[in-house]
Order: sequence, then structure tokens, then C-alpha cells
Amino acid sequence: MMKNHHQRHAPVCLALCLLAITLLAATAAYGQATARPIGWHVVRPGDTLIGLSQLYSGDSRFWRENWALNPDIKNPNFLNPGMRVRVLLGQDVPPESARLIKVLRQVEKKPTPQPWDRAEVDDLLRDRDGLRTGRDGAFEMRFTDGTSMSVGEEALIFLRRLGSQLQGVSRDEIEIVNGQADLAGRTITQPTDIDIIVGSARATPRPDAKGTLQTRIRKAGGGDAQLMVYEGKSAVEAAGATVAVGAGMGTSVAEGKPPTPPEKLLAAPTGLLPTAGSKWDFSNPEFSWNPVTGAASYRVEVCAQPDCLQVLGRYADLTEPRWRPESLPKGQYSWRVNAIAASGLDGFPSQTTAIQIASELPDRQPPSAQLSLSGLYIRYGEDLILGPYSRFETEVFDPQSGVGDWVYLLDGQAVSQQSWHGPWATGGHRAEAIIADRAGNRATLGPFDFVGDPDPPQLDWRTGGSTMVDEGGLPGWDTTPLKRRRIRKLRKSAVILEFSSDGARWLPIRLTAATAAAGDPAAAEHRRVEIGSVAADRARIFLRAPAANPFGADSPVQLGVGEILEVRSEDPGSGVGTLRFGLTHSDADHYQLWFEATDLVGNSRLLELPVMPKASSR
Repeated sequence: MMKNHHQRHAPVCLALCLLAITLLAATAAYGQATARPIGWHVVRPGDTLIGLSQLYSGDSRFWRENWALNPDIKNPNFLNPGMRVRVLLGQDVPPESARLIKVLRQVEKKPTPQPWDRAEVDDLLRDRDGLRTGRDGAFEMRFTDGTSMSVGEEALIFLRRLGSQLQGVSRDEIEIVNGQADLAGRTITQPTDIDIIVGSARATPRPDAKGTLQTRIRKAGGGDAQLMVYEGKSAVEAAGATVAVGAGMGTSVAEGKPPTPPEKLLAAPTGLLPTAGSKWDFSNPEFSWNPVTGAASYRVEVCAQPDCLQVLGRYADLTEPRWRPESLPKGQYSWRVNAIAASGLDGFPSQTTAIQIASELPDRQPPSAQLSLSGLYIRYGEDLILGPYSRFETEVFDPQSGVGDWVYLLDGQAVSQQSWHGPWATGGHRAEAIIADRAGNRATLGPFDFVGDPDPPQLDWRTGGSTMVDEGGLPGWDTTPLKRRRIRKLRKSAVILEFSSDGARWLPIRLTAATAAAGDPAAAEHRRVEIGSVAADRARIFLRAPAANPFGADSPVQLGVGEILEVRSEDPGSGVGTLRFGLTHSDADHYQLWFEATDLVGNSRLLELPVMPKASSR
């Protein structure tokens, strides 16, 4: 009985063991399946879960796992066309497919032969499928080889299968009916065989040796095709002609015409303002950048994300390297700019910069600005004469956005702030300053017309006798010869010269004054002592030697007893202000007779003549 009992239960035990093994295998397979990415497929006529599993999962035996992902399916062999089913993917993008990885706003797909419907992330696209975007729509899709394509607003594209090459690699074709597309990839390891069709032109973008690819292609106005290769390479075929387009090059193709010879793309703009991370308390900041050589215009794109997939606003035909919006809504933005060549080809895009608009209120009021003068300057009628110590003083105030950039103009040319503030070259000038606040509103100071006078007065001398009286035009000149008794008196009192400004009254010059000054710490700092001065536009000082020649043998000036030294100064610019003179004493045997002429705006010229402590008679 025991034997029969064991024999009767042995098949049951075996069946339970086999079931346990099957469940363990299924559990292991499901664990592997759940680790796979998942995509969405729109059912076409004739589709089954077994066929979809083979196509997308790489193994038809995954039909059970795919069925478990879609509990609404009653029969895995009968799928209703148009329904969306979830499928496990054998790789990120299955062969002969494209996968939507980003969808923004208004984007629709056409899973041929089904009608247009809303597109969603992870939708899988096949041969003859189409995608289109609305005014604010955008999407990004990825291909099997790792490349991705970004498409912006108001675009229409179709995917087509072209068959196989000799190596058995499938080729895909993308037709751009409207709009623009950017094809990009990094570290592409698989062969890239994607052809892009725009009108009558066919482009074949390919990665470079590092596996990098970045190409932009669009259908421009009039149906022309434009191709820009930023990285990688491409060939463009149209009207029986083919041109090779390398990195940094571009070409245009008119409908029915061969491609134009490749041209070099313009450089990316630099010096972008606002800078990354800027926060603005008004809604209309000015955007600016450094000019790009060869640019016919610029185009600014304001985007919702750093990758600029969704362009919120595109502003083209900007002829200056700046742009200011009317007002941006409060929020986070990214922006970039391209230089556009005369051919219409896009240059390299600038880096994308993120900014924040923190207020809904725009700033449309220019700064308040005032200009004043400081230092020495004079007016002759309507003429304003500025010297080396004259300065423009500016006061600028902007309560809302704050003061931004300045543009300094001198004689119609932009100059540095230092050059604008002087000193200025001799002659007439016109100064002007344009001040912008951080919103780009501008105020203008000037223009102001003035005469620059950086030149010192003329200062020269001559010697002679009483004939200089009439030439000097000074009445009452004292030409009486010095008495011998007075000469002896002047020698005893250390008088080396006498001076006069009018020829009528003469005053002595003694070495003792300079010697005392040399011992004075305060005077020693300047190393000279002033004896007298004349304030006149045509200033003159007359000196005579009462006793003996006070100048050394090597001095350019030699005076006999009673002879006259005339020192005079003139200034054709602002006019002479003062003519001063005095003595400098450096040690017991060295003296200098100095004269300094200063004009009315601060320019000065110095004349020094050596004198001897013991004058020699002549």
C-alpha cells in the first residue's frame, strides 16, 4: 500500500516542480523586462503583440510582458488600429525607429495611415510617419545611432525608409516640408545614415572622427534650402551637382538649382549682456553683444529652457548688436544670438545664457543727467577755453533700473572716458556723452563746443639799451645813468640786479633773500623764492645790472652796467595770467634767476638763468 501511495503522488510532485521552475524563469524574465525602457506605439493595421515584441523588444517571447503592460488589451493577436500600446524596448531607440524624448506644447504626430493626433514623450515613429508643430510647439527625437533632432515652431517633417545599403545598414530619410531642424549627436559609435530632404536638395550629415555631429537645415522663404554644418560634415546634392560641406561651412540651394559653393560661417557672438544668472527688476532689459565681423544682421532667440528647444520669441533682422523687448512676462528665460551673413546663413550660435525677469513692469524712462565744469577754464564771449586742469563733471541718476553703459563721443568719434575728460588737443572740439540705463533707455549730454588749450605761454628774453624803451611802449622810462656813489652802495648791500615792470620804478634783487630761503625748510621744499610778478596779457619784466654783470661766463645772458634784460610772455590761446620771477639757491655757489609764465587755464612755462654769487664788472 505504501508503494502504491508513493507512485500515485510522484507525477503531482513533478508537475509542481516544473511549475515552480517555470514561475522562477518567468519572474527572472520579467525582472529583466522591467529594467528595459518603455515606449509608445500607435497600432497600425495588422499589428500584433508578438510582432511588436519582435520589432521593439528584440524577441517575440516578450509578448506576455508587453501584454501585462497593457491590461486593456483583450486579445494579443487582435489590436485595434489607432490605439496606443506600451512596449518594452530592447534598446533606447529600436532599429528603424525614432523616439520622441521631448515634446513641448503644440506638437502632433501622424502614425501613417492613422490621422494626426497629439504627440507625447516616448512615442515611437516609423516609416512615413509625420510630425508637425504649432506656433509655440517644439520637439526633440532620437534615432538608433544616438543622434537627435530638434525641431521648432511651425514645422512639418516626415520620416521615410530608403531601403538598405550594401552593408545592410538601414537608411532613413527626413523630409522637411516647413521650418527648421537641428541634427546633433555626441560620441556617435554606430553608422549614421540619415538623409534630410528640403525641396529639391538632399543633405547627408555625418559625424566627424570623434563621433560629433551638429547640423542645422531649414526651408527658407521661397522654398530655398539652407544647410549649416557646425560640427561633423555633410554632402548636399541638388540638380545633379554635389558639394561637400565641412565643419564651420554652409551652403544654400535655390529650388531646382545646384548648391552654392560652401562659405565660412560667421563666428559666435561674444560679450553677451545680460550675463548668466542676472536678475532684473523690470521687464524690458536691453540685450547686447559684441559686433561680429561680416554680419549683415543678427537674430535673438528667447527660450523657455537652456537647450532652447522651445523658442518663445525669435527676433530677426537686427542691424545693431543690441535688442530690447517691449516687455517680457515674469519668469525664467534663456537666450542666445546668431550673426547672419548676407547670404542668409546662420553663424555659430552664442552660448545660451539664463536670466530671470522679476517684475512685470517695464522701465521706459531715460536717466537724468547733468554736466558741469571744474578746474581752470575761461570764456571769451561764446568761446569756452579748457586747459589741462579743466574737467567735465557729470551727475547721472536713474531710480528704477540704474545707470548702465556710457558712450563718450569727442568730435563725433567714440573715445575712452579718460580721453573724453581731457586734456584735449589744441583747437576746437565737440564733446557729447550718451548714457544708457540697464533697460537700454538713453539720455544725451551735449553736444558742447569748446577750445582746447594745452599749450604753455611763449616765454623769451632779449638784451639791449635804452632803445627798448620805445619798443616796449612804456612811458616814463628811467634812463638816467647810475651814479658811482649809488653803485658802491648797491655792491655793499649785495644787490645783483634791479627790476621794473614799467621802467619808472626800480626795485633791488639781493642774493640774501634766496640764501635765507634756502635755509628755510618750507622754502627749501620748493627750492625757490618769488620776488615779484606781473599780471597782464602781454607781460614784461625788465632787469638791469647796477654794478656788474651778475651772469657767469657760460650764461646765455651777459649784461654790462646799465644794460637791460627784457623777459616777456605772450599766449595766443587763453592769454597770459601772470609772469612771476625770483631766485633759487641750491648751495653757496649756485643761484638761478627764474621766470615762470602761466596762462589763464593753468599752462605754464619756466625759464632759468644762472647767476654768480660774486658778480664781475665789465
